[in-house]
Amino acid sequence: MADLENYDMVSENSSQASEHEKALALSAQLDFEKTNYESAIQLLSKLESSRPQDPKVIHNKAIVNCFKAGLTNIVQLRKALTSIARQLQCNLEEPKTLVDVDQCYVFYNEAVLLYCLRQYPKSLQILIKIFSLVEQLDESLARQVCFLLAEVYLRLNFPIKTLKMVHFMETSLLSHGAKLKSTLPLERERDKEKDCDGKEDLKNSFGDELLIPPGVRIRLQRLKIRANLCLSQIEEAERELALLTEIDPENAATLCLKSKTLFFKGNYVESLKQLTLPKDDGRFKERGESDVVMYHNNTGCIYHAMGKYHLACLHFQKSLNKSSELFAEFPKPSTGDPISNRPLVTIGSNYKYELLYNMGVSLLYARKPADAFDCLIEAVQLHHRDPLIWLRLAECCIQVHKPENRKDFRLTERQREIVKATAGFASHRKVVLSSRISNDDCKSSENAAIPVPTLEFSILALRNAELLLNKLIIPKGVEDTSGKEESDSKGKPDLNVTLSEVSTLSKLRKPEFYRNLKNTIIADSSYAALCLGDYLTSLYKAEELLTQPHLSGNHKLLGHLYAAESLVLLNRINEAVPHLHPENVTKLSNFSSTENETSQFLPHTSDWFPTSTQTAKVVLQYNLSTVYALRGEYEKAGELVRQLWNASKSHGIDVPIQVVTLALYIELQLGRTEVARNIIKQHCPQYR
Repeated sequence: MADLENYDMVSENSSQASEHEKALALSAQLDFEKTNYESAIQLLSKLESSRPQDPKVIHNKAIVNCFKAGLTNIVQLRKALTSIARQLQCNLEEPKTLVDVDQCYVFYNEAVLLYCLRQYPKSLQILIKIFSLVEQLDESLARQVCFLLAEVYLRLNFPIKTLKMVHFMETSLLSHGAKLKSTLPLERERDKEKDCDGKEDLKNSFGDELLIPPGVRIRLQRLKIRANLCLSQIEEAERELALLTEIDPENAATLCLKSKTLFFKGNYVESLKQLTLPKDDGRFKERGESDVVMYHNNTGCIYHAMGKYHLACLHFQKSLNKSSELFAEFPKPSTGDPISNRPLVTIGSNYKYELLYNMGVSLLYARKPADAFDCLIEAVQLHHRDPLIWLRLAECCIQVHKPENRKDFRLTERQREIVKATAGFASHRKVVLSSRISNDDCKSSENAAIPVPTLEFSILALRNAELLLNKLIIPKGVEDTSGKEESDSKGKPDLNVTLSEVSTLSKLRKPEFYRNLKNTIIADSSYAALCLGDYLTSLYKAEELLTQPHLSGNHKLLGHLYAAESLVLLNRINEAVPHLHPENVTKLSNFSSTENETSQFLPHTSDWFPTSTQTAKVVLQYNLSTVYALRGEYEKAGELVRQLWNASKSHGIDVPIQVVTLALYIELQLGRTEVARNIIKQHCPQYR
C-alpha cells in the first residue's frame, strides 16, 4: 500500500533557492529517511524562516510532523494540505483544478489519505488527474502514483485496468525511467535494490526488464497475480506466480498468493497446506495489517469451500477476536471522531464487518440461520448498498421459516402422520385422517422494519437487493484481457471507468453470476409473498422470473411451481394447468457442485427436494393431480397419481408424503372406501 513515506522532499530543487537552503532541504530529507523526525523538523523550521511562503517547505513540514506523531494527527494533516492547496490556487475537492506539476504532491497525499480511509472512488479521481501529468513527474512520485492507481483499480474491481497500469509501468515508466524528470527519491526499504548480483539471475526470466529493481518487480508480479485471479485467469496467474517464486520464494505474501491460486483451482487441501499460523509481530500500528487475522480468515474461507462450515466459523471467530483485541489497544477517541488517535495505516484495516459477513454466510450454510442473521444484520451497517448481503439476510429469514423439505419425502417416517386417531372396534372401527400434514402456515403480523428473521423482513431485504442490483453496473468485457486497449500517442492506457453507485462484497464476476443473482432474488420474493398470503405479488414475481433470459432449470421449475400455486389460491385454477406439465422441467443444476453459479445462493441444498429431474417431474405431476381434483376431475387425477406412483416404484424416484394423502382424498371422493382402507393398511400398518 502506498503511503506518505514514498513522498519526495522537493525543496532542494526550488527556484531561486540558495546553496544553504538546498543543503538544509537535503539534510532534512536524509533525516526523514532515517526516521529522525525531530531533527528533520528543526531543519525545515530553519528553512521555513528564510522561505516562509514556500508551499513545498510548508508541505514537507506537515508531512514530517504527521510521521512524528505516528500518523495519528490525520485531521491536522488534512487541514494543512487544504491550506497548501489553497496557496497553490487549487482545490483538493475538485481534481480538475490540478493543472500544474507542483500541485501534484499535495493531491497525491490527499489520494493516499482517501485510500487509507477506503474512499476509493474519490482517490481514483485524483490519481487519474495526476496520471495525466505523469511524464512531468519525478521518477519516484510517478512510480508511486502508478502503483497506488493500480491498487485502487483492484479495490474497485477493475483488474483489467490494473493489468494495463502494470504494462505501462513495465514498458514506459520503469524500464525507461531516464526519460522522466528525476530528483532524489525517497523510497521504501523494500523497493531499494539490495542485491546487485540478483540481476544476472533474472536475465532469462525478464530480459529487457533488468532495469526494474527487484523490489519493484516483486510488487508488479503480485499485482498481476491478483488481477488475473480476479479475472479467473488461473493459468495466467500460475505463470506469473512461477516468476514471482523465482524472485521471492519464501516470502509470506508469496505463499499467500500461492494458496489463493490453489484455492481458485479448487485444490483446497494444497491451498490449506500453504498457510501456517504466524506469530504476532506486534507491529500492527506500523503495518496496519495483522498476519494472524488474515491467516484465520483465509483458513476459514478454505474450510467453507470444503463444506466444513463449523470449522470455517471457528476460524472466522478467531479472526474477529484477534481483530477486536488489536483495535482495543487504541485509546478511545476524545473528540468524538472515531479515527482520532489512530495511525493512518490502521484506519482502513478494520475488516470487522467483512469478517462478520463471512461468519454469517458460514453459519447460514451450517444450518444456523438465526445466528447467521445476527452476524449479517451487523455487517449490513457498513455494506448496506450491497445486494448480495440483503439476499443473504432474506435467505436467513426463509430458512428460519422452513429449514428444509427433505422430511416431506421420507415416507416411512411421515406415514404415521396420515391418520390422526381411530375410534371404535372391529367392524365399527373408524379412522380419523389428519386434516393436514404440513405446518407451513404463516400470517403476516410482524413489522417488516424490525430486523428479526421473519418472512416480513425478508420481503424488505429482497426489495432492497433487487433495487441495488438494478443500480449495479454489470461489468462487461471481462474476457478482454489481451492487453490491447486504446491509448494516447504517448502510450498511456485509457484510465476512464464507470463507477457503480453500489459497493459490493462480491468480487468481479462474469455476467451470468449477476443473472443468477437476480433470478434468485426474484424467486425468493415470489416464495416469501406466497407464504405471507400475498398471492398477486407472488404470481407477478413468478411470471417475471419465467421471462428472464438464460433461465436455469432450477429457477424455471420454481417459477412454474410458484405461479401455479398462486393461481390456484387466486381461484384461477384453469390458468395453473399449463404451468404444471412435466415438459416444463429441463435439466436441473447440480446444487452440490462448487462450480455452479446458482449454488452460491442456495445454502446446503442437499436438504431440499427435488434433487433430480425425475423427482421434479413427479412433483409437477402431483401438483397437476391436485389441480384436477380441485376441478372435480377425480378419475383423471386418480389416474395421474397411479402413474406417478408406479413410476416412482419402478425407477426408485422419491415422492412426497402428500401423494398418499391426495390418493386417499381422491378415492374417498369417488366413494371407493375399500381402496382407501387398503392405502391406509399399506402405508399405516399400525392401523391395520
